[in-house]
Formats: sequence, C-alpha cells, structure tokens
Amino acid sequence: MKESNLKALFKDSSIYGIGNVIKKMVGLLLVPFYTRALSPEQFGILNTLGILVSMMVIVGNAGMLGATKRYFFKAPFGERETVIATGLIISVGIVCTMVLSLLPFSTTISQLLFNTDVHSLLIIITLMLVITTVLIRYNDQIFRLYRQPQKYLFVMSFRAIINPALGILLVVVLSMGVLGAQLASLLAIISVLLFSFFLFTKSKIRLSFDKRWAKKMLLYGIPFIGAGLAQWIYTSSDRIFLAHYADYDDVGYYSIAQTFAQPIQLINMTLAMSFSVLMMSNYESETDINKPKTKKFLIQTWKAYIVIAASIMLFLSVFATDLLNFITTPEYSLGALGIPFHCISMILYQSGQTTGGGMAIKEKTKPYMWAMFITAGINLVLNFIFIPLYGFIGALASTMLSQLLYLIIIYNWSQKYFKVDHQVISISLLLILFLMIGAFFPFAQLKYNIDISVWYKIAVFFLVLPLPFVFGLVKFETLRRIYLLIKSKI
Repeated sequence: MKESNLKALFKDSSIYGIGNVIKKMVGLLLVPFYTRALSPEQFGILNTLGILVSMMVIVGNAGMLGATKRYFFKAPFGERETVIATGLIISVGIVCTMVLSLLPFSTTISQLLFNTDVHSLLIIITLMLVITTVLIRYNDQIFRLYRQPQKYLFVMSFRAIINPALGILLVVVLSMGVLGAQLASLLAIISVLLFSFFLFTKSKIRLSFDKRWAKKMLLYGIPFIGAGLAQWIYTSSDRIFLAHYADYDDVGYYSIAQTFAQPIQLINMTLAMSFSVLMMSNYESETDINKPKTKKFLIQTWKAYIVIAASIMLFLSVFATDLLNFITTPEYSLGALGIPFHCISMILYQSGQTTGGGMAIKEKTKPYMWAMFITAGINLVLNFIFIPLYGFIGALASTMLSQLLYLIIIYNWSQKYFKVDHQVISISLLLILFLMIGAFFPFAQLKYNIDISVWYKIAVFFLVLPLPFVFGLVKFETLRRIYLLIKSKI
C-alpha cells in the first residue's frame, strides 16, 4: 500500500474516531441520569428492546450495507449513486414490510417479552425505531463511501446535542421511564436524518432502481442475513436467557457492563468505518497479483488495533469498580465483573472482522453464514449450561468463548482465500495476559471483598502496559515516527 493510503487510513480513522467518540459520549453522558432515573430492572428492559431492534435491523438490512460497499467500488462512476439507491430501496422495502406486519401484534409481543401487556405502546415505538435505525446506518454508509469524515463529524456533533437533550427531558424531567428513553432515541434519529439529508446525502441519493445491480447485491448480501442472525444469537440472545433463567436485574448488570466497555466498541466502529473501504479500494487498485502491499496493510492494521484495544481493556478492567462507583449508583456495582468479558468479546469479534477480510475480497460470503451458525449453536448450548449456574457472568463467559470460536473459524477460512501471515501467537499471549490481569481486580474486590488501593492499581497498570513491546507488536521506532508526525502537524 502506498504511504498516502496509510496516511489516508489514519486521517479518516482519526476523524471518524472523533465522530464516534461524540456518538458514544452521548450514551455515556446519559448513564448517570438513566441509572438514577431507571432501576436495574428497567435498564434491563431497555436493553432487551435494543436486542429486538438489532435482530430486526439485521433482517431488514438484507446484507445491503455490505453489498453496497462491495459494488460501489466495482461500479462505473456514473452508476455508483444507482448502486446506493438500489440497496437502500431493498432495505427500506423489507424493513417496512416487517414492521407493518408486526404492528397489530404489539400487545402480544409485550406479553411474550415481559409477561405483561402494558408495554404495547413501547413496542410500537420500538418498531418505528427499527425503520429509522436502518436508515441511519445507510446514511452513515454514504459518508464513508464518499469519504466525507468531516461532514460526518459535523452530523455527529448535532446528534451529541439533540440526543441527550431529548433523553434528559423525557426520562428525567418528565419521568417517562423506558418509554421516554425509546421515544428520545426515535426522535433523535429522525432529527439527525433530516439534518444529514439537507447537509450532504440529498445530492448522493438518486431515486433509481437497477434490477441488474439488485440481483448481484442480493446474491452477495443474502448470506449476511443468516450470518447476522446467527451473530445476533451469540451476542444478544443471552439477555433473553438471563431474563428467563435469572431476572431483569441480571440483564441490567450485563447491560451496564456493556455500556462501560463502549470505548472498545468505539475503536471497533472507528476501524470498521475506514478500514474496509480502504481495503477494498486498494485491493482493486493494486496490480501485483499477490497483493503484497494490501497484505502488509492488513498485518499492520491488526497489530495496531490489538495494541490499542487491549490497552484500553486493561484500563477499563483494572479500574472497573472505581468507574462504576463514580458514575452510577451502588445497586449497579456488580456490573463491574462483566467489563473485562465484554471488552475481550468485542476485541475477538473485531479481530475476526479484520483478519477475515479475504472472503469479502474474493466475494465468498457464504462461509460467513456457516461460521456464524456454528458459533451461534455453540453459544446456545453454553448459555443453557452457564446461565442457570452463574447468571450474567455465565452469559458473558458464553459470549466470550463463542467469539473466540468465531475468530478461529473465520481466520482459518479466510486464509484459504487470501493468505496473510499475522503474528497470531504473540497477539494471543498478549490478550490472555491482559484479560487475566484486568479481571483479577473486580473479582477480588466484589467476590472476595479484598480492599485494593487505587495507587496499587495504577502501579500494576503502568507495569503491564509495556507488554506489547515485549511481544514485538510495537517498536520504539514506530512511536518515535508517530511523535514526529504529530509534532510536524502541530
């Protein structure tokens, strides 16, 4: 890969990163308000509704986000807007059909999920949120495809104002509870879509539908529906098991731990928004049949990601109890036990996405589906075993083991299509050590009532932090070059 492309990756990633920081800060900003206005049980209900939304979005999207990204760069310049419009029309058509079919059964869905019919209006708002979520994801995709991170940042800044304002108004001031939280999310997304449409996306959406592109995109994207549903099973269905075998308090602990692991998700989103677009673009433009520069780019990207994400995981895990005690109320403190598991699961998932690009490059999408189905089946079995015994910790352990299995399958499958020599052993050892050290502190404090000084935690954190240098994942020369680059920019 050319140096300019590496700079483009870091430039785009840094700007998208700021935008995603703003987006995630919205959620974190609301945590102190929501955890004081909502009980762990209500927080669990809110998260359960999020699971419902994510599942329906997977089906409604029909794999069109991935298909649009793949064929946008293969299409002639004059047809790229048609590719976007075709994928959007397919997604909107499917999701609207789903929602209209389910609206008459809102009371039944409320009864099935919560054993009461009082949440029927909440279900209706949640179904409307499904449609807007599909639209906002496609909206974000357009910014990435046209590489407009600055405009994306501007839109995220607007979202950072409107979302918490509506959340605090409806949940805290008007005391509307979970209903207010869902309504705030719905109104915020609608506002952002309108703002973004008139700012940028209006000129990039052409109301046209091409059957030729639709056929290609559906063939490419449909396997992602099965893969996405399977992924939903092993990343989200554990909340359903928890609600059945435990209670919504456990779902709340699980959810608050996931919220505090969001910095890892932020890194994942930042990488995904720029990495895959540049990977596809540069693979297509590299003339050497062996694609050595693209392979080097993939190797460097995964190493850099692991070093950054693992360091963040270590910090969040070591100081988990301190962070929860400072931001939330004591009734949420048990959630600190789940932070290390959520972090490592997110890292394993993104590692699969980063190292499994060979199948997407070669347009072999069916293996994604089979890998997801295998992993989902294992996850269901583990949930049946672990959740009745260990509650939300069992759910987290099941997710972590499932994500590890997914990474192993997807990595080896991808290597068959596009072989890349990653430093698997060094990366594995680093992740194991960081997880063990990080998980020790919340378990020692909450399970065994050991009083650990914050100064001791700080000392351990800084002693362990240089391990990436020991494992050869980072070189001091690399840090020196980064420092000089930042210095020159300043």
